[in-house]
Amino acid sequence: MQARQAQVSQSLALAAQSRLALQADNLDLALALAMEAVRIPDPPGQAQMALSEAAYAPGTMRLFLGHEAAVWSVAVSPDGRYGLSGDADGVIFLWNLETGEPLRRLEGHTDRVDSLAFTPDGRQAVSASQDKTLIHWDLETGQVIRQMSGHESGINTVAVSPDGLQVASGSGGNYIEDQAGIAKDNSVRLWDLHSGEEMRRFDIFSDGVTDISFTPDSRSLAIATIADGFLILDLETGKVLLRPGATEEGITGVVVSPDGETVLTAGGQTSEVTSWELQTGEIKGYMDERHNSTLQAVAVSPDSRRALAGSNILTESDLETGELLHRFNFGATAIAYRRPDGVTALIGNLDNSVRLVSLESGAEISHLQASENWIIGVAYSPDGQSALTNDFGILYQWDLETSKEIWSKVSPSNLWEIAYSPNGTQALTSEFGGVVSLWDAATGKLLKRLESDGSFEGHPSDDWVYDVAFHPGGKFALTGSGGEAKGDHLIYWNLESGKPVGLFDTFDVLGLAISPDGRTALSGEEDGSVNWWDLETGQHLQRLEGHSGGVWDVAFVDDHTAISASEDATLIPVGPGERDCPAQLPGAHRRDQRTDSQPGQAPGTVRLARRLPDPVGYPERRTVAPLCRAR
Repeated sequence: MQARQAQVSQSLALAAQSRLALQADNLDLALALAMEAVRIPDPPGQAQMALSEAAYAPGTMRLFLGHEAAVWSVAVSPDGRYGLSGDADGVIFLWNLETGEPLRRLEGHTDRVDSLAFTPDGRQAVSASQDKTLIHWDLETGQVIRQMSGHESGINTVAVSPDGLQVASGSGGNYIEDQAGIAKDNSVRLWDLHSGEEMRRFDIFSDGVTDISFTPDSRSLAIATIADGFLILDLETGKVLLRPGATEEGITGVVVSPDGETVLTAGGQTSEVTSWELQTGEIKGYMDERHNSTLQAVAVSPDSRRALAGSNILTESDLETGELLHRFNFGATAIAYRRPDGVTALIGNLDNSVRLVSLESGAEISHLQASENWIIGVAYSPDGQSALTNDFGILYQWDLETSKEIWSKVSPSNLWEIAYSPNGTQALTSEFGGVVSLWDAATGKLLKRLESDGSFEGHPSDDWVYDVAFHPGGKFALTGSGGEAKGDHLIYWNLESGKPVGLFDTFDVLGLAISPDGRTALSGEEDGSVNWWDLETGQHLQRLEGHSGGVWDVAFVDDHTAISASEDATLIPVGPGERDCPAQLPGAHRRDQRTDSQPGQAPGTVRLARRLPDPVGYPERRTVAPLCRAR
């Protein structure tokens, strides 16, 4: 009963902190805390409500899943009902923006799709690729109407004229990948959309063409370049109507406003968004928010009043005043406003994602100021005042009262999971390369790294360490890893010496937990099993089988009750000897199938580096009862 009350109290505290984070627009932190709050069996209604509030908060409306490579281009149909996205493998998806359903998978390119454009009627589209071709698609059938060839370098950008008669494309040095000067075909070409014939070629650029945009009358083209700044070109005469001048680092994005009065440019490594008067070429203003990395995309709203700019963050600004309207802390390599309302946008990024984002509230989706990666670890401090989160490379500590960042630290290796020490003064992170790091929670100082130095064994160097847990006494820790290498995937460490005191020869460990009394531990493993260990003696107490997929998380409810969560989408609760152990499913991997078992060694046994010392705080020794009855 006391254990249940403690769980409920912790759940309610997490739910309260989730609401505070949500009020501060830290949606990622709010979601992480709310998900922790509902992890217990039968979570309280307040925790479930907190999760619902965070999940449906303004911001990302829908996440489109399907790409297996980085998304480099997006486009929205004129009626706002459909979206296109193109990736680094040359694959294009057609999406229903209302439902998130993928309608078509278009395959025809052999290299990255850098640009996409719908025709004015929304029934067709043109794609541009680094394979040096354009493809004209029938979106109703998914068939290729024609392929247009002629460029001698990768094509960076494509646009369909507002009258639906012409297609413009630009190629040349690949500025985004810092390869300027390699390509030779730095040209813009004009094509007849209906015949696919090349109508004109403009070879007036000293380096690559990065972006193009038609004027509303379809008679002129705004062109962004690496070395020549941006210019306005008369498509009938080939005359340059306007050339404000080159910039030191080039222009990566250009767009003409729907009213034809303004040109917006995104400066590459200058990280500035500039508004220009189309007729005179005079600068109208700069956007207030300066990006801290290369700007890769820019778009103007349908009403010509706002602009989106993407780098490792996404910003929306007022075009008249330059005032920052909204800032979203996720990166954007491709942007498209959804028409006709312009209150939502389609965003593509290098994390293989496509997002439909609400722009009305300006709510942040990611609270991490410099991270382009997922939040994959979260830990709640014992006193409830702070939280730790991590993406793959950076560790953050947050003040939960203010939802402000206290500190952030770059990890020497890729991070996975995180845990606070029982007194809240230290933290452990699990990492790639068989490494576990111990941190000072107050300052973020790296105290030591738990890894083999040659004098003792550690996790295999090719392993991901997937989970970590402090012993209740705070002086020892348990870590679990998985990978291709054979070896010790479950290790019990002395944190003062930084050396292992127990080496458990198991299969790949994905999740683990130490019992409240500190005597035993559970390991959830890749083969779908859960194993119960005596930490004092190293004895393997019990093997529980029942999951058909890897067990990514395990948790003790009390000293003799546990629950396991698996990639087979099931939870299995197990009580103290009062019920049968879950039956092994047909085809489940058995530990005695290992080819490297030692003679005379029972399945699931443990090798001790040496006799474990008596950890501080151990209660009087007693017999350990089984978690469930063996069948």
